[in-house]
Order: sequence, then C-alpha cells, then structure tokens
Amino acid sequence: MDRREYLLTTGSIAIGLLSGCLGADSTQAGPGGQSDATQWYGEYTGTAQVTTLNISYSGEQVNTYSQYGSYQTSVVATIAEPGTTEVNKENNPVHLAVGPDPNSVQGAAGEFHLISAGRISTEDHPELSVLQPWNLQLQENALTGVINHELPSGHNFFYEKSPGVDTTVTEVDLPPVTWEYMAGTTLTAQLNQGSLQMEVTPPAEGAAIGLDDQKALAIHIACELSRQ
Repeated sequence: MDRREYLLTTGSIAIGLLSGCLGADSTQAGPGGQSDATQWYGEYTGTAQVTTLNISYSGEQVNTYSQYGSYQTSVVATIAEPGTTEVNKENNPVHLAVGPDPNSVQGAAGEFHLISAGRISTEDHPELSVLQPWNLQLQENALTGVINHELPSGHNFFYEKSPGVDTTVTEVDLPPVTWEYMAGTTLTAQLNQGSLQMEVTPPAEGAAIGLDDQKALAIHIACELSRQ
C-alpha cells in the first residue's frame, strides 16, 4: 500500500472532520492570536477511528506504511489546566489527556492512551516532577503538537497484537500488547464550543527515524468528540 492509498483508506474520516471545522465560529483570542485556553476546559466523549500500521524502514528513514489493523473505539478526552508539581510545570497551553471510555472493555486492540504530560518520580529524584513528551501550541481554536520523546511507565501507548505473527493455522488469538508512539508523531485538533475533532498522524514516509527510536508499529487516529 503506497502513501496515497494509506491516506485514502485511513485519513478520509479525519480529513472530512477537520475540513468541516474550517470557518467555525470565532473565539476569544489574546495577543498574537493565542486563544483563551480556559474556554476549552472540560470533558469530550465520542468515537475514534484507529488504524495501526506496519512500518518498513530503509536505514534510518521510514520507507512505507501498510495497514495492520483497523478499529473503532469509544474515547474520553479531557482538556484542563497544565499540570504542575512543586518542582516544575507543564510547558503547554493546556493539559490534554485522551483514553478509552471507562465504561468499555479495557485493553482491547485499537484502544490508545495519549497524555500531554505526566508526573513521575525516580529513585534518584523521589519528588514528583512533570515530564512532557508532547509540545503543544494553541492558536485561536486550533491545537497542534508533536511528540518528541516518551513518558516512562507507558503513559502514551496503544494496544495491538504482535505484528508478523500468523495465527491462522493455530487459530490462537493473541492478547493485545502495548506499543509506544513513534517520535515525530503529530497531533492536529479543532476546538469548538460543543466539539473536538482530532487527528494523530505518524511521521511521513521518508522521515528520518534513528535506529534507537524505530518501532514495529505506528498509529493513525481520527476522533470526533462532543463536549459534555
């Protein structure tokens, strides 16, 4: 499957959602178009179309993606004040957390967790501090960002079965396992008074990915959520 086919098969829903938000109602904005972030605080619920992707590499760059799994899952997103500890503060305009609906079956293939920053402690530094893998920007009603590194303990991950394992002969259904997002994964979201449309996209084909950061699977997510 080439890149064009991938976008047509996995991104059509997200393209429709995001394009439908263009020309949405104007929002309060501060200097430089920076949105008043507090107006977006709250909980959003709905469904996500999730596509997991096999990755083919050529040296230290992504060669091609091919679809591995496709799922629809119920999710809950929360937008809130950036996280803080006594040590430091999340350097994002908002704190974003997205995960499976707690009323759904947990740990199913296609479910995902995304958190803009988390609180961690280590043996050397037992005091809680903020670690921020996502760098987010808020411009009027557009929230964008990129993941630069991972959070320990699996704060950012999705569920999928092991790629490359053929169970058609044995008919063994392998339980889903966790996979971390690739560095360079991007987020694009449109915020409206009653909704949140969000797309999460892996790095483009041809993007440079160091050998230490390469993974077997990537993920594409398209969400349409309603404000509660």
